[in-house]
Amino acid sequence: MRGSLKMSIKPTALIRYLLVAGFASLLAACASAPDTGSVDGNASLTEEQAEIQAHFHEAVVLQNAGDLDSAKEIYLALHEAHPELAAPLVNLGSIAMAQDKPDDAEVLFEQAVAIDPAQLQSLNALGMLARERGDFDTAENDYRQALETDPDFAPAVLNLAILLDLYRGELAEALGYYQHYQAIADEPDPRLKDWIFDLKNRIGE
Repeated sequence: MRGSLKMSIKPTALIRYLLVAGFASLLAACASAPDTGSVDGNASLTEEQAEIQAHFHEAVVLQNAGDLDSAKEIYLALHEAHPELAAPLVNLGSIAMAQDKPDDAEVLFEQAVAIDPAQLQSLNALGMLARERGDFDTAENDYRQALETDPDFAPAVLNLAILLDLYRGELAEALGYYQHYQAIADEPDPRLKDWIFDLKNRIGE
């Protein structure tokens, strides 16, 4: 595990909401398909890719239906057969979170990032896990690394805003990220307007 800084913070109602909502969104946002690489006319490779996609889709369906053990079995088999793929590890991490095994989840997400340093879901998840244990430096680095790859990756935008606002005291920068999230999110939380209004008052705008 990365980072060992422990901090004790008395959570406000907003923090409690954000932690619960954040991990709920993490569990819902598992990888939907593995990146099996480009196809260059090799028929056998095409068949192999199709087989990987089919097994992965089966596991995703099982995971979404709540059959985590069956989904986990398929992901593990895919990882054993194709250790170069990050997606099975991402979803194994998501399952570990659902089973309240954050340490296992962190290892899995780190393995996914080792395979694909731009794996957005894993970077965001690692940031959330770091924030949960009070390691705010690591959390910030993870969120920013995700946003270097995709500045419009909404979960990391919101999580960085939360971190800067509630844990860092960087209110002006947090406001910018809240507003960016509000602009890009498909369905931003309706309470976001109130949070932005409150933050502007604290800044003195």
